Amino acid sequence: MEFALELEMDETLIGWIFLLSTLSWRILTSPRLTQTCLHKARSLAPVLQWYSVGFIGLVLLLVRTIWDLVIYDVINYRCLTSPKIERNLEIIAQENVNVTLTELKKEMKFGNTLRIVALLSPLAALVAFIFVASTLKHFIIFFREHARVHTASGDDLVARAIRPLPWMMPKNMEKMVLIIGIPLVFIVMSMRALVRALAVMTGSSWAPYHKHPDGTQWHHVVAMEKATYTLDLELAVTFQFYAIWNFGELCGNFLAQSKYITASDVPEQVLRQYKQTLKWATIQSLYSFVIVGMARSLFDFVASVMQENPAMKATADKMEAQFMSQIGSVFTFVTILCVINMQIVCKMQDIRDKIGNATLKFHGTRLLLLVAQIQPQILNALTVGSPLYLKSTTFLQKHHLEKYLHSWTFTENQSRLLHAALLNYWCLFVAIFNAWVWKMKHEDIAGTLGDDEAIGAKQQDDYLELPGN
Repeated sequence: MEFALELEMDETLIGWIFLLSTLSWRILTSPRLTQTCLHKARSLAPVLQWYSVGFIGLVLLLVRTIWDLVIYDVINYRCLTSPKIERNLEIIAQENVNVTLTELKKEMKFGNTLRIVALLSPLAALVAFIFVASTLKHFIIFFREHARVHTASGDDLVARAIRPLPWMMPKNMEKMVLIIGIPLVFIVMSMRALVRALAVMTGSSWAPYHKHPDGTQWHHVVAMEKATYTLDLELAVTFQFYAIWNFGELCGNFLAQSKYITASDVPEQVLRQYKQTLKWATIQSLYSFVIVGMARSLFDFVASVMQENPAMKATADKMEAQFMSQIGSVFTFVTILCVINMQIVCKMQDIRDKIGNATLKFHGTRLLLLVAQIQPQILNALTVGSPLYLKSTTFLQKHHLEKYLHSWTFTENQSRLLHAALLNYWCLFVAIFNAWVWKMKHEDIAGTLGDDEAIGAKQQDDYLELPGN
């Protein structure tokens, strides 16, 4: 048997359960009472924080993914040059009707460029993961070092707020950690999508059905792998939308804490209410963008689950075509509104005072979403047989340039592999970009404290100054 049988793993289900559990743990551990209990564990307190739990889980999934790629594609298939791949395709052609070896070789051809790009992309993803992890580490340590230095003198509100609970972050700082750290999810799930694409290209996804097909045909296997590939990327996209939501909340919080909106003859309660209204009204278009985008991703998720069942594939394809044609124009509209809105909001002085060039930070947060939406469309235009390709062919034939298409053989499976591989390089670019734009100064730290936390710090100081305390 020539197949390299990879261990089955439903990474999408595991990813959803784990990430939602991490976010639930974040909510459960946000009260000070819960944090007080966690800090009683002393040395285990930092490990029990939601951001540590999330990071450890992503590291484990990353290690498993690298294991799959190295053992099967690098070692067993000799960097995708092994004769075993061709023998896999021969077996698939022998055991399936309406599938010829010539068609398979054409569909699964590894050109030198595609092979190199695919093999080097996990290295780019690994570097990106380390880069983001390092940025988060420096971000958290910088925050704690600032608090440690200023705690002794008591001249800093942040230091006084976290003094009894050093691993509990201010809410705004938590949002920054989420914004910077969520690309880790994109990195891991892009690598999982790469594993799925390579399983089809090498023919190894047929291994469970070899000599025991049970009526399953090769096109069913490809459809299931494609559906899981899509699920992996939709999971990454969904959590990137969540990062943008947190960016909007961060900007809203800074507006709600505005030091420029003051009035001596207006009650403090009225001012706070006005600021809260400003917080929610200013970035409605961003929330609309995230809600529509997440609805689109979740629909794709459901459609992909249905497509894994051959009996439901036709229904899922029809539903997807109808839904995407309707929501596509809506999503384009809210995207334009969101970009215009955030261009204006990010220039407001309250936000510039707290996080500097917020426009660059916003575009860095949504860049992976932009790539995930546009890059497949570009690759689809280059894919033989796609609607865009056929339109291009018609145009070239009218101008007698069709001779340039005879040697072009870019297939759908090659397109999926290249898309997943290129996403890993984009993740590296975003990791470097975010590390640059999210640099913080010591004077910026105080801006991460929300009004409620500032009040809590002052109350704590009052308590510590009481006799007997």
